[in-house]
Amino acid sequence: MGLFLRAVFIAALWLSLSACNSPKTVENTCPECGNKPQSSDTQCSDSSVQMIPNQFVVTWETGEVTVEKSENVETFKKDLLEPRLEQIRFAEYNKIFKMSDENEVHTTGTPAPPNWGQDAIGLQSVWNQGVKGQGVLVAVVDTAVDYTHPNLKNRMVAGWDFVSNTAQAAAPHSHATHVSGIIGAEETNPVTVRGLAPQVKIMGVSFLGADGSGSLGDAISALKYSADHGARVINNSWGGGCSSQTLKDTMKAISDRGILLIVASGNEYSDLDTKPAYPAVYNFASQITVAASTINNVMADFANTSFSLVHLAAPGSDIYSTVPKGYGNLSGTSMATPFVTGAAALLLSARPTATALQVKQALMNSVDAGPYRVQSQGRLNVSRALDEIRRLVP
Repeated sequence: MGLFLRAVFIAALWLSLSACNSPKTVENTCPECGNKPQSSDTQCSDSSVQMIPNQFVVTWETGEVTVEKSENVETFKKDLLEPRLEQIRFAEYNKIFKMSDENEVHTTGTPAPPNWGQDAIGLQSVWNQGVKGQGVLVAVVDTAVDYTHPNLKNRMVAGWDFVSNTAQAAAPHSHATHVSGIIGAEETNPVTVRGLAPQVKIMGVSFLGADGSGSLGDAISALKYSADHGARVINNSWGGGCSSQTLKDTMKAISDRGILLIVASGNEYSDLDTKPAYPAVYNFASQITVAASTINNVMADFANTSFSLVHLAAPGSDIYSTVPKGYGNLSGTSMATPFVTGAAALLLSARPTATALQVKQALMNSVDAGPYRVQSQGRLNVSRALDEIRRLVP
């Protein structure tokens, strides 16, 4: 009886290992390469997937990711996938992602006080202790930034524009310039904007074009560039309707390296538990997904929410910041996200040895409680977060 049970166990183990090492096929290497494009996420309908015609994102066994062009999917399978199948780990259609503020609200009527958000989160108390983001590099993966803006020019370091494939895009965009100002704009005289971390270094890494959209392939390149060029925090005020296995793998690898990924929850008025958006819902260990709050200390009605997938709220309604050649107000989770990015930079400035997980814990443990449909059930408070990181990292 003992020999029989051992034989059964060995047979079951062999079958299990065989299943795990099933031979590569075109179908399991590129699940989307059927006659009808299929999303890798079952909750995402085909109609919501915006494909770039005849372009495919290929992850090679070496870890390199490339964008391959072909006349059609059948030619792609015949000319690339089949002959090089053993060298390819995964392939999918190249997809479109957009900045998170497709429904972005421009201020109309009487605007809120210019720096209400900074005042609400206790920023001045942090500055009074000499903590202003010094020694920290953050990446803004977004549209192109206005490097010449007087409040930003001393804060910017060399990045890359993956749309034009140049070091600096010719046409800056209001979105990334506004985001960058929230993170680290220097004060001028008279005071106009107050970036949270006015001594931080900002690296603009753009993959979104003038229309606010960009490709999956360029997003992957921008994220990898940011991680490989020293960013400790990466701001991601963009997203899409459907999942991408390549994007998921890339962001997990960055999270595993201990780099903070700050991600906008999106502005579709949705509960992400029932209507997911990506990369907002990936929920990696070093990821913080951010919803937007208002001057009245409530959730902004446009913000996507979730008690399990969105981590905290931050000011994101009627936010005054830099735009090319001037200043302006915008609303959206794209504005809330850089509040958390700036706050993370401040904590890392105060405690350079802190890990991404410790910074995340400090931000989550120190929120101001309120009617926020997020995991922490609160809104960012950077003054309390500074006290918390000092407790976690003496």
